[in-house]
Amino acid sequence: MKDPVVGFYESGVVDHALGSAMRPGGLDLTKRMAELAGLADGGRVLDVACGLGTTVILLSQQYGCRAVGLDRSRMLVSRIEGQADTVIGDSEALPFMAGVFDAVISECSFSLLEDKETALWEQWRVLRPGGRLAMSDVYLRGEVSGCPAGGVAFAACIAGAMRLDQYLGLFETVGFERPYVEDHSRELVRAAWQVIEAFGNTERFLDASGGSNASEWREMFKRGRPGYAVMIATKPRGGGNE
Repeated sequence: MKDPVVGFYESGVVDHALGSAMRPGGLDLTKRMAELAGLADGGRVLDVACGLGTTVILLSQQYGCRAVGLDRSRMLVSRIEGQADTVIGDSEALPFMAGVFDAVISECSFSLLEDKETALWEQWRVLRPGGRLAMSDVYLRGEVSGCPAGGVAFAACIAGAMRLDQYLGLFETVGFERPYVEDHSRELVRAAWQVIEAFGNTERFLDASGGSNASEWREMFKRGRPGYAVMIATKPRGGGNE
């Protein structure tokens, strides 16, 4: 049975609303993350959950990075064949040797993962000592329990998100230095308006996403009070490659 999150992103609903980057902030926010992470010519970079490969292509062509994208979706990866270096794989079991990347990028995908700690350990493992993790994702200012039926990927973005202090605590548990955090919640608001503009209203978007109840979604956003942040964390030079 196909993973419902993968199926949702393969459906075309997200890129219809948000463009090929398929996330709040698009490539402008990716460029900001690249600046903050100090990505440089020749650096080896892994894009986790690369989707349609827009970040991989950007980093390769504009930054001179040796970038590779990883995604669980064969369909999405097949759409960028020949345009970017990509691998089909699982974020919680990265198919790479330890210490081979100068940077790992995770854009609006960490909140979708069931086992976040395992995934973060994997990102730590493949980074060289001194390497940087650049993450952008939804965070919560409130609390959410449960998840509306249908539109599972967007529900998981909220229901699977954590408070900022929980993200930072997880980084600390794994061994990263305390991350630099930059708030970009305005991009989440802008993305919501893009969805409405693309589909006409929330109800049409939810119908295309699998028929979620609009009132349930509004209640989830009201309780969770989501924001959006960029987090840049460094693996200490004495961090090893466990």
